[in-house]
Amino acid sequence: MVVFWDIDGVLRDLVKGLGIEFQLSWEDNKVVEGVEEDFSVLVNSPALPYLDVLLDFLEEESFNLEHVILSANPERWRKYTNQWLDEHGLKNVERIFTDTLEEKLDYLDTPDVVLIDDYPYFVDYGNILLIDHSYNKSARPLVRIKSPLELEICLLILDKISER
Repeated sequence: MVVFWDIDGVLRDLVKGLGIEFQLSWEDNKVVEGVEEDFSVLVNSPALPYLDVLLDFLEEESFNLEHVILSANPERWRKYTNQWLDEHGLKNVERIFTDTLEEKLDYLDTPDVVLIDDYPYFVDYGNILLIDHSYNKSARPLVRIKSPLELEICLLILDKISER
């Protein structure tokens, strides 16, 4: 089973990196504007606690899950994002960049894949574990992840299922 991981809002905290107090909605998105003013934010932003879950799964060789980064970061952000990923223990993890958020869904066309993401406007959340944030409360996923422990439990279940 392949687990695709989004970066921003899942692994990297650009909101905190930019010093934004609270992001209420996706439309009130000051993140892109802030990053465009200072690309170093892409390298210097802190990790979210979900990164530790990924690192734990990568460290344990007995798991059956394949982990891949899947991001719609704009082309001009990618070298900085790659640097952040390298510096946070993900140097050897495969990376796929798409041009749009919706293109990520093209990678979810089989039942043996899942995407961990925070985007609130996907058309279909069938294979998506949605990381809970204030700006995605209107989304209706099958699974909403509210803590690293919940994510770890979901991944352990997926790992057991993939053994079969």
